[in-house]
Amino acid sequence: MDDADLNDEMARMEREEEGREAARDAIVAAARSGQLADRLAGIWQDGDELVVAVTSAPHDAERQLRAIAKTPLRVTVAKHLLSELESLCVAIWEEADRLGAPLAATGVDEMENRATAMLERLDLPASQALQERFAGQPVQWEEGTVVAVGRARRQRG
Repeated sequence: MDDADLNDEMARMEREEEGREAARDAIVAAARSGQLADRLAGIWQDGDELVVAVTSAPHDAERQLRAIAKTPLRVTVAKHLLSELESLCVAIWEEADRLGAPLAATGVDEMENRATAMLERLDLPASQALQERFAGQPVQWEEGTVVAVGRARRQRG
């Protein structure tokens, strides 16, 4: 294979990857819009495959998504809506503020279909009260802190 053939092959591979990314973007947009928003539980990448989790009617969801774009796709079923997990994170922040619990971060683990909450210390009474308040909810509690990483900018005046 000479340089021209190699360049052609690399360009072809790049076009294919761009096509896959465009297909994935279209599926993600459709899933997050009204088409699946009422049953969307999560979206993540698993190797070359896009995984879309829904709370019901997975075959219908797969048919809808495959009509949007041709890309490796798997639809699976999960218990909790993504919107419910996001609302749970907001409720955790509100309750942490009320209790004075040292909450550092929250987020949604779409693959595990649960919320995550990071407390600076799990053993403090306010932290324990927060965990008790959300007992039985799909929350994974962790201990740690969040450190902002970035470059400080000097302000010119």
